[in-house]
Amino acid sequence: MENTDVNINQNRYLYIENLGCAKNQVDAEVMAASLSHDGWTLTDDVDKAGLIIVNTCGFIESAREESINAFFELRKAHPKAKVILSGCLAQRYGDELAEQLPEANGIFGNRDLSKINEFVAKVESRKRRPQKTDMLVPEYPDPDADIYERGTLFNFPGSAYLKISEGCNHRCGFCAIPIIRGALRSRPYDTILKEAKELADRGIREINLIAQDLAAYGTDWDGKSHFLDLLKDITAIEGDFKVRMLYIHPDAFPFELLDMVRSNPKIMPYFDIPIQHASAHLLRNMKRAGDQDVYTDLVSRIRSELPECVIRTTIMLGFPGETEEDFENVYSFVERNRFN
Repeated sequence: MENTDVNINQNRYLYIENLGCAKNQVDAEVMAASLSHDGWTLTDDVDKAGLIIVNTCGFIESAREESINAFFELRKAHPKAKVILSGCLAQRYGDELAEQLPEANGIFGNRDLSKINEFVAKVESRKRRPQKTDMLVPEYPDPDADIYERGTLFNFPGSAYLKISEGCNHRCGFCAIPIIRGALRSRPYDTILKEAKELADRGIREINLIAQDLAAYGTDWDGKSHFLDLLKDITAIEGDFKVRMLYIHPDAFPFELLDMVRSNPKIMPYFDIPIQHASAHLLRNMKRAGDQDVYTDLVSRIRSELPECVIRTTIMLGFPGETEEDFENVYSFVERNRFN
């Protein structure tokens, strides 16, 4: 006899609205691959979708507003679809969203993506939305589990992100990442190498390594960075590809990296170092160790050893306590260092 209490959605097309950073993008790719095992087909035509996942950013206010606005636009335009909020906003504000967004079919956090299938199955089985939105804000998965299978990549053709760790043990005064994604959890070494090989075998020509701080890779195991060893072994994989590094904390920059980049043509001389400011007292309030002289020396050393390098940074204005003099300091710092 047919179970009339369960209304399984026969539309098996999945659309993901991905917001936020590259790490969020990898999460979206992982969810899509995982759900494909339950018969969901990823589509870029939202009008076809029976399931819509809004993979949110929760880092700063404007990103939170963008995420909520995207949800309401999709909810209004597609009233028959199941619409789930996932990602950083869902992880950080799960309880509030579940209470205040009855329009959502579900709220799914980002710390354990292996639970996305069972959560979607639960949401899918409901005949109508419950009075309180279904919510799953999981904590950490089994540390030995690796759930980074990916099929469709959302990047430009020939380019892909490779996440080497989750979370962060730095406690910068302006950053919510440890609250959202938790403490540093380095992915298993061999699993990263396996994924890098799979990407190279797929014809990926640019592998972008991502983490909150690449140089912190492995420090949660024994207090030592294993990033340079990992980088060496990734570039030893056969294939015609380059490796780009994204995000290295300026207070723990591994200078041995410069020799490796100089001698290894597979590593792009591209350094993404979020310095944030140049005023010493403001950096202390941010729980950063450097100052404009320390960071100028860092930039100068990289450029002197690798004249062809590209250095990208992030500068933050308006941190509490910033004075006009602090602004002038960071302005002259940027003017002097001429970041690429």
